[in-house]
Amino acid sequence: MKPIVRLLFVLLLLGTPLLWLGGDEVETAVHAGTTTRRINVPFTTAVEPDIPAAERGILWFGEVGPTTQSYADVRIIYNNEKLHVVFHIIDRFLYYDPTPTAGEMPNWDAATLYLNLNGNSGSTPTSSSYRFIGQLDALNSNQQDQRPGYDFAYVGNGSGWTQTALDFETAVGTQTTTGLNNQQDDAGWNITFRVPWSSLGLSGPPAEGTVWGLGLTMHDEDGTAHEDRNWPEGLSSTAPSTWGEMHFGLPSYTPPSGVVGSSTVTIRHGENGAVVPDGHVGGATNCGG
Repeated sequence: MKPIVRLLFVLLLLGTPLLWLGGDEVETAVHAGTTTRRINVPFTTAVEPDIPAAERGILWFGEVGPTTQSYADVRIIYNNEKLHVVFHIIDRFLYYDPTPTAGEMPNWDAATLYLNLNGNSGSTPTSSSYRFIGQLDALNSNQQDQRPGYDFAYVGNGSGWTQTALDFETAVGTQTTTGLNNQQDDAGWNITFRVPWSSLGLSGPPAEGTVWGLGLTMHDEDGTAHEDRNWPEGLSSTAPSTWGEMHFGLPSYTPPSGVVGSSTVTIRHGENGAVVPDGHVGGATNCGG
């Protein structure tokens, strides 16, 4: 009987802390805070058409799918005259409206740029909120930067958007050899927005360190299906608080203390007999391209 008594004693000893808990549940999940999407936008002294692509800030969203899914990387930079935003879109089928209207713009291949000069705050668009939309067009029928009917501007009115005649430019290009408005495979298209500071009520670019609200929508029409993709993911077109952030200028970096480098190590193929083969990183829309 003695071994049984000892076993009961051990079980009682181990179970006592559970009794002290009084049956209350213990919270073990870690709740991650909401992450605000932000892009840092560099300044350049260059002007179009000589603004270097490699110097632009970049973000991306969406995904490449068989038909309805599309992907965009968006590159942003600013100079003394304008804000420059370029959507590079991977899209299998390209569709545009031959007779565009403002209300129908989002129903075709198009892109929308949202700006809020007061940051990503507010439950409705105000007079400091702007919306710019541009659509794909037939290219050869319109001189670039002069696309009547294919781009529109809006300003916030406290509850929604009011169409307005603001000065800005859009330019488009395609990666297609099969034409538009058909079910023949294409590689994608791009659209550039150029927004003068004067159209936003400014005499020049914002001071370095300024943060604006930024939202982006990629409208994708594929003939049999339509999809909108947003950055950030939870964007509501009429709620600037759901947008991301655009920070003017590059952030400073302070290296951590206590790290002292005494030498430099070079890792390179052939260096001291090392074998370091390069890996292919892609760069084409077709596998193996």
